[in-house]
Order: sequence, then structure tokens, then C-alpha cells
Amino acid sequence: MTRTALFALLLLFPAGMQAQELKEFSSAEGNYKLLFPPNARAMNQKLPMNMELKMQIAESPEGAAFVSYTKLPAAPTEANMDQMLDSTRDGMLKNLGAKVQKETKLMLQGKYPGREILAEVTGKGLARIRIISAGDGLYNILIVGKKEYVERDQSGKILSSFEITK
Repeated sequence: MTRTALFALLLLFPAGMQAQELKEFSSAEGNYKLLFPPNARAMNQKLPMNMELKMQIAESPEGAAFVSYTKLPAAPTEANMDQMLDSTRDGMLKNLGAKVQKETKLMLQGKYPGREILAEVTGKGLARIRIISAGDGLYNILIVGKKEYVERDQSGKILSSFEITK
């Protein structure tokens, strides 16, 4: 995710706390599904090495939810998996201007390694991030905004509902 995309997300939370109904969203191309706000919009971004970041972004007055998929040139090996997940985390945190409060390693569906991160976004609020590696796919789920938005049950449902479908 680039600084521009993250900066756009961070500008989105002035006031109000309106829970949005979640609906199942699935990506046949990305081979994933999750519960996500129905007002999401698609956005694609070119990356180095001829890669493309394919995103869904749902905005509300107090925060934003984001899910992305990138097909990597090759699947990470077991030997470089931690390095790839760590560098993805570090890049997201740098672009958000955030500092880790808590980080947990996870294994999605018993076979896809990842990270779950709670971070403080300086002067803005919080971010909950999940980074998942599945074969040559890299997935990011991000909830960012005011503390109340990020900590509410709906944000947890978005993160916990994410599944690889291939």
C-alpha cells in the first residue's frame, strides 16, 4: 500500500458512530471472502515489479476498512516467510505513521501464516491489521480510525471473517 492510499484513508474520520451492516464480499480473482461494509469501492494500484494491489475500501465518518490482494512474482519460501511478513508490516506502519502496541503471529485456516497487529496511529487513533500469506497471494485487512471505531465488534467481525477460498 502506498503512502497516497494510506493518507487518503487517514483523512476520513471526523465524527459520528454509525454501524454499517456487513455483507459477504468475495473476490474470485483473489480467492478470498469476508464480511465487509456494502458501500465499498474498488481501487487498483500499480506496484513495482509489475505487480498490482487490488483493494476494496469502505469509508465511514469515523474510520475506514480496507482489504487488499497482491499476486506476488513467486510464493515466499518457509525460510523467507517471516522476513516478507515483517517487511509488509513495517511498510504499512511507516505509511500510517503508526507504532505497534501488540503483535501476534497467526495461522489462518491452519495453513496460511500471518500477523495480527494493533497499532497506534499518531494523532489519529488506532489501526488493526491482518497480513496473510497464501501461496503467491499477499492479503492485507486494515481497520483504521478513531479508537471507538477500531475497537467495536463490527471491526473484529471484518477481521475474523476473512477466509482464503482456493
